[in-house]
Amino acid sequence: MNLPYILCIETSSGYCSVALGQGSSVIHQAIESQKNQSADKLNLLIDEVIKKSGIAFKDLNGIAISGGPGSYTGLRIGVSVAKGLAYALEIPLIHVETFLAMKAQVEDQCKSEFDRYIPMIDARRMDAFTAIINSQNEYILEPQCLTIDENLIDKWSENYRIVIFGHELDKFNILLQNKVSIIYLNNINLEAKCMMFLANDKYLKSQFEDIAYYEPKYYKNFHSSRK
Repeated sequence: MNLPYILCIETSSGYCSVALGQGSSVIHQAIESQKNQSADKLNLLIDEVIKKSGIAFKDLNGIAISGGPGSYTGLRIGVSVAKGLAYALEIPLIHVETFLAMKAQVEDQCKSEFDRYIPMIDARRMDAFTAIINSQNEYILEPQCLTIDENLIDKWSENYRIVIFGHELDKFNILLQNKVSIIYLNNINLEAKCMMFLANDKYLKSQFEDIAYYEPKYYKNFHSSRK
């Protein structure tokens, strides 16, 4: 069986990036470094990746989208483009959970293992979209929006070595000072290439989305009590 060519699209962070790979191997990636440029730059990035990879659109086997949580506008743009490509090319649409892709990026960057992985995406004020993931990619706390305070962080880190990570999370710095059991990474801005392994795994398992009805996961109604 030939390994599939999958185009990965990431716009959940407010930035946008596109990567093309075969199987889990990345062939080429293109990134827009300015925020909130998905509407203007996403299609240009896709064209760049296709041309520099030497792979024609007709050779693609799947389109993968980072499906949230994240920027409402960014998700809408990315999903619209991904659905349009999948429909036009008559190939599967693959949902990649943004938090699992962020975890994959941390693992690649840190080369360390932790008991708990806690991604965060800013949700204004002292709120964040977050989750708790173990080393086997299982959710200990399902993705949701929470108000982050010191008591919550202490509860999360009790008896565990954890890593909290995300991008543009300076407002949480004061809560994480002197927490010896916590590694804090504030430079994890998800790139499309880190979706590749997850997208390929779903492709091989035929875990595809219904193009007509697929929507990103905003989690905007999941502002629940602390767990």
